[in-house]
Amino acid sequence: WVSDDGLHLYFTRNGASGEDIFYARRASTGDGWGGPSPVPGGVNSPDDDSEAWLSVDRCVIYFSREMSGSATKIRRAERTPDPA
Repeated sequence: WVSDDGLHLYFTRNGASGEDIFYARRASTGDGWGGPSPVPGGVNSPDDDSEAWLSVDRCVIYFSREMSGSATKIRRAERTPDPA
């Protein structure tokens, strides 16, 4: 998922602990992406977390969580908006 302004990228990364959601930023659309970081705020878990979709203000994220031994569930997490 790429933000409307093209400056934030959210993606699934498969690692040793399974799938997690990461993000990267850039200063302008002409720049390369910065290094990836895991999405903070308890979004990632020991289960597989993937398929992020964010609200325009990036304060609400929806994502899939595939829990071992059970069906995939859609999750929602919120954060406080950035100060103006």
